[in-house]
Amino acid sequence: MPSLSVDENPVLGGFHLDGPTRRRQRDMVLGIFTEIADRAGSPAWRLSGGEQQMLAIGRALMAAPLPAVS
Repeated sequence: MPSLSVDENPVLGGFHLDGPTRRRQRDMVLGIFTEIADRAGSPAWRLSGGEQQMLAIGRALMAAPLPAVS
């Protein structure tokens, strides 16, 4: 979502997770997409098109389609 920060977007994708799991998943997503992790406090609309795609994929991964990282 463009109006949210880069860091807030993954949290939105993991809204259904408990707090500790959400933090672990967010850390995992930002670990995969280090290009956007460096810009965590920036508004998502400031990202390039490719970076926005990374963010969208990260938000989808937060929905935990795979087992949660322990």
